[in-house]
Amino acid sequence: MMLEVRDLHAFYGKSHILQGVDLRVDQGEIVSLLGRNGVGRSTACKTIMGLVPPVGEVGFKGRSIAGLVRVADGARFAPGPLDAAGTLSVGALNFAPDAQLDRLRHRRQGQGRP
Repeated sequence: MMLEVRDLHAFYGKSHILQGVDLRVDQGEIVSLLGRNGVGRSTACKTIMGLVPPVGEVGFKGRSIAGLVRVADGARFAPGPLDAAGTLSVGALNFAPDAQLDRLRHRRQGQGRP
């Protein structure tokens, strides 16, 4: 099993956003998280990645990762919506070597080449 989430809760201040989420993803599976606006899809992803403090269990490859900020190499969280340039920039981050990433970051900040 690659990812297991049990009884996951997340809060923004006093607002209880995720309430007892369970999820299991086995190796080789492709999973999609569906739901209407405001139901907690992004919060679930952020909580699993450790960007929002979790209450509950988050396990990856049999190890607890709850509360740790661990994002797999190459994985990014990009809040949307993105325009065409933003989408291309996020896509470039997944494939660019470190030197290219530095140049891209400088360009996006209006600093030209490093």
